[in-house]
Amino acid sequence: MTHPLYPKGSDPLLVGLAGDWHGNAGEGCAAILRLVSYGADIIVHLGDFGFWRDDMTTRDFLMDVERILAESDLNLVWVDGNHEDHARLNELPVDDPTGLRKISDHVWHLPRGYRWAWHSKTWMALGGAHSVDRQRRTPGFSWWPEETLTDAEVAYGERPGRVDVLVCHDAPTTDLIPGMNESNWPAEEIRASVAHQARIRDVVETVKPSVLYHGHFHTRYEADFIYESGETHVVGLAHGGARTIDENVVVIDAVTLWPVV
Repeated sequence: MTHPLYPKGSDPLLVGLAGDWHGNAGEGCAAILRLVSYGADIIVHLGDFGFWRDDMTTRDFLMDVERILAESDLNLVWVDGNHEDHARLNELPVDDPTGLRKISDHVWHLPRGYRWAWHSKTWMALGGAHSVDRQRRTPGFSWWPEETLTDAEVAYGERPGRVDVLVCHDAPTTDLIPGMNESNWPAEEIRASVAHQARIRDVVETVKPSVLYHGHFHTRYEADFIYESGETHVVGLAHGGARTIDENVVVIDAVTLWPVV
């Protein structure tokens, strides 16, 4: 079997990234086709992909995404967001040859802390976030406690070795994100969200990535995150329902790590 991260036997030249689709097949397929038009060799999805409970809606979403990817001869790998069925996801076996979880022929899940290399640049996946709306959700049906990073997962992410690119669902801080200072969510949920961002920040300050991509906040922006021992360029992508598809996607040169679209 060809490794899903190297589907054509070599490192991809153009990497497409996309933000939250929340199981919306129309938005997801439109984003895939936009990335195909830009020449992406592979897609990395930044979480809240749409791996929900095993019902017809989820199956239809995954089937539609798989069909478009197969027709485009493209693979998609994704980090988990907070809005995924984590209990069901964690029950899926990790494929021994690849270290990934196979969802379908062209869709694979990146476990938390998973590292790989493209063009001698090290990438790491770090899913998870806190749901500030969890009080409105039903445990085991629309909310799962496994959504947040554990101590063990943070420690695994912080293992020795510098990382060039960190792909996350959550951000290391919301201080850089436009419009994030005002919120009507309960104070205790905001505190829990900020605490989770601190966990991302701890990993960032340890592995010192040059760039970090994330979703979760449904806002497209770029900013430099400066900390005591380094600096990381942070890029947030909007959700699939953004004003334009191009707020939801970006394409980067895998050699230089600079956006080309």
